[in-house]
Amino acid sequence: MTEIFKANVKSSKLIDEINSTNTISAELSQVLSDLNQFTNNYLTNHLLPTIDELTNTYKQDKNLRILQNCFQQLCYFLGVDKNCTNLLINYNQLISIATQLEKLSPPEEIGIKDAKYTEIVNSLNNLINIYLVLIIYSKKSNSLIYNTIHYKSQLNYWNDLNNSSLNKLIYFIQISPIKLYELGQIILANFKEIFQTSMEQDLVSNAKLFINSSQKTILKLLNKAPTFSMYQMNTTRLSQFNFIYQTPINIINREIQSKIDHLNSKITRNCEALGEMINSLPKEIPENIGDDFKNLSIYEHLEKLDNKPSDTINSRILKLLKEKSVAENTKPSRLVRYWPLILAVLRYGPSSSINLYQNRYEIAKWIKFNLVDTVIGFGKNWVIKPINDMLSILRHDDNFNELSIISKDSLQSDLDSLERMVIDYVVDYDKVDKAEITKQIHEAIQEGNLTMLMSNYEQDIRNPFKSLAKGSLVRGLLIQLQKTKVDGGVAVSGIDKMLKSQQLVFGVVAISPSILILYQAYQFMIKKSAKPIMINGKQLNIICLKSLNRIEKLISHPQDNLKMGELFIEVINLQLHSSMIIPSQIKAEWIQDLNELNKVNVTKEMKLAIISRIWNMYSYYFR
Repeated sequence: MTEIFKANVKSSKLIDEINSTNTISAELSQVLSDLNQFTNNYLTNHLLPTIDELTNTYKQDKNLRILQNCFQQLCYFLGVDKNCTNLLINYNQLISIATQLEKLSPPEEIGIKDAKYTEIVNSLNNLINIYLVLIIYSKKSNSLIYNTIHYKSQLNYWNDLNNSSLNKLIYFIQISPIKLYELGQIILANFKEIFQTSMEQDLVSNAKLFINSSQKTILKLLNKAPTFSMYQMNTTRLSQFNFIYQTPINIINREIQSKIDHLNSKITRNCEALGEMINSLPKEIPENIGDDFKNLSIYEHLEKLDNKPSDTINSRILKLLKEKSVAENTKPSRLVRYWPLILAVLRYGPSSSINLYQNRYEIAKWIKFNLVDTVIGFGKNWVIKPINDMLSILRHDDNFNELSIISKDSLQSDLDSLERMVIDYVVDYDKVDKAEITKQIHEAIQEGNLTMLMSNYEQDIRNPFKSLAKGSLVRGLLIQLQKTKVDGGVAVSGIDKMLKSQQLVFGVVAISPSILILYQAYQFMIKKSAKPIMINGKQLNIICLKSLNRIEKLISHPQDNLKMGELFIEVINLQLHSSMIIPSQIKAEWIQDLNELNKVNVTKEMKLAIISRIWNMYSYYFR
């Protein structure tokens, strides 16, 4: 609930959330609607003709003119012809009309003996009082609901504090200045009392008495903690450590428990008041509107709100309207909670800020190099570029720099060189026509056939020294070396063609790590967004499930005022927490189902059936 109040910074927004499941306001709005219809008919069909009749009879009487003016103001302020069901009526205007009616002279003083005059005055007064009582009910119910929700928020704070020793130590540090100040005030008061009441004793005796009194005060403070006594402490180091650790926790245990008990009593008292209010809401419009207000049924509702018959009705209503019920705040103030942080900021903040400012360029450079450039480089080099390469492969783009082991013209130049070398060799040693032999040698070289060369080479081997001197043997060896180079190029070219045929596969393999990283990042974001909403370290869906369980238990119990009020608050509490879980598309149906649980005329069996429907319909959102 603490975070709910933080999320709803403006109280008006929180009140709107509360009013969506506030069946008290809904029933009062229905009563107001019926009252507007009754008032419209009564004023138009009965009071207006009666006032006109009296005015025609007593034309010069100013009281009748005031009465007629009050009648017109009442019609205008209430907007009865518009059937307004908004309970935010300006009650000061109604009180102003009532004040004018009070100033009217009694009929016997002005010579009006007609009973209709008294009936008109009573009717207008009664109508104003009925509207004011409805406003009081609305105002009081909103105040009780808001304060109870506020107390539940504080109760959660103290319960969370009570369930954690670490939080207790932090809380002890937070309130230690206040506690030391209070202790100092007590010791100072003891000092003044001792030295003012013991003037006959000497200074040493007074000092000893003051020291003993101060010791008792400190021991009393320490012994506030249950199951702890300073005199039972052992002298071992472990026990001393436990004493130092447990002392602050034990000191605040009773304070926290007293806060919890105090808030529980306030919540119980408010729930009882709400239950009583639910059972005593005005539901019928009195027909005898011209009688004295004490004879109307609405007077019983005023008695329940303020049972002080000694006061006049107007003063009682005015007191209830001006009554303010401000929720007590038991949590420490923000200054108390955050003073250690404030001191740390004041102590280290300026120097840290100066260091940050002086090293701002290095920090910005480090962030840019390690974060920004890394992310941009990953996106450009390992995501965008591989994707563009894949698209170029799929389009068979000629401008794309394909994967290649050997250049396109390298093998062809080696073949041409080998061909020329073989042609020159054959022409030089076989004495044949170059034009005739060129085509034959070209076809043979393309097929890898060097038969023309090998026959001469075999003859040169028989006479190696002669062939060596002639140079044919060396030329043959060099031509075979070139042939070996060509054969290697052909092999590499085959591998190159195979790689090119598998280039799409390599592109997929190259982009796969990037896709995997992006997929994992996406999954992380999905899981993070799918995590249950946390409030004060607790899962919101678990809070809603517990609230639903408590509602079902409260429905199963006999419905006295306390249980009815607790059910009413728990339903509103569930609505506040579920507002961040239930989708907006079905929120109207959800609120309608919750409102059914707070209606008095709905039986226990019907409410249990509604709870079963809620489990079936909405349990998915609380998983």
